[in-house]
Amino acid sequence: MNCDKTFSDQLTSQSILSYYDTMTELLGQVREAIESSGQSLYAISKATGIGQSQLGKVRAGTAGLSFEAAERLLSHLGYEVQLKKKRKGK
Repeated sequence: MNCDKTFSDQLTSQSILSYYDTMTELLGQVREAIESSGQSLYAISKATGIGQSQLGKVRAGTAGLSFEAAERLLSHLGYEVQLKKKRKGK
């Protein structure tokens, strides 16, 4: 599934808000996963191909990641990202 196409095809002010709420939540979980992993940023960087500097900024909450990079990072840390259709009215 091409997530970018799906999001851009459905852009309304509500879906943009939902997308950013979701990414904010995802990045919060990414920060927690980095912290609780016990791995150095260097080790995570080497394993995922995401720059150590970028990982430091994500951990500090001053930068984000693309969905693809977040998924790669979380997979390395033992998590998976699942997309789930919202129930009507939410």
